[in-house]
This record gives sequence, structure tokens and C-alpha cells, in this order.
Amino acid sequence: MEFRGKKLYGVERVIWSGLTPFAMRTMEARPKGFRCTFTQPVTRGAIDAAKWQMRSYTYEYHADYGGPDIDVQEPAVRIADVSADGLAVELEIEGLREGYVHELTVTGLCSSEDQPLTPDVAHYTLNKIPTRP
Repeated sequence: MEFRGKKLYGVERVIWSGLTPFAMRTMEARPKGFRCTFTQPVTRGAIDAAKWQMRSYTYEYHADYGGPDIDVQEPAVRIADVSADGLAVELEIEGLREGYVHELTVTGLCSSEDQPLTPDVAHYTLNKIPTRP
């Protein structure tokens, strides 16, 4: 990517290099956790070596925008399965909470071509825990 502009903040122009970065493509709710898909394959070894952490929290509803995270908990994350092509990981989460934001941080994960995951944080507002995958 190439960035151009005179201001010290914001993105004024992004030019795609033609290369797809290693990133989390989707984070989908499942009955026991989440299914994360990636733009490039990962190996089971890379999955096991990475650090997976989750926070869940909510906000007070009021007229002003924003506010502090409240009722924060750290649900336990367990790697349940890696797809045969390495593009998806099933996570089992102990402590899913409906109506809460679930923030997943994956530290140290690299693709099968040794590219680091960027960004390494994903968010999902879990309105309802699904009953079927």
C-alpha cells in the first residue's frame, strides 16, 4: 500500500499493491464459539503457537457517543478444529454472553508463508448465540 497526503492524520488515499495481506476475513458466531476464516492458509503448528485471548464487554446506553467498557470478562478460548485447507479455525469459547461485544486478539499467528496476521484483533457483537452452525 502507498499512502499520500499532507495531513498528519487520516487516510487520504490508498493504492492497492495487488498483494492480499494475511488477515482474518470473517468471524462468525457458532453455538459453542466462533469460526474464524483467513485470507491465507495457516498450519496447525502456527495455530497452536499463537496466543488467543478474548474479552467480552458492553457499554451503557446514553445520548453521548462512546463510553468505557463495562462488565468486562475474559472468556476462555480453546482451538477446536482447523479446516483441512488451513483457511478456517473453529474456536470453543467458555463464557459466551448474548448482547456483549466479543473482542478476539490473536498474537503471534503467521500464515503458512510466514506472514504475520494484521490486524490481530477482531470484534463481534453477539446479539444471540446460534443454535445451529
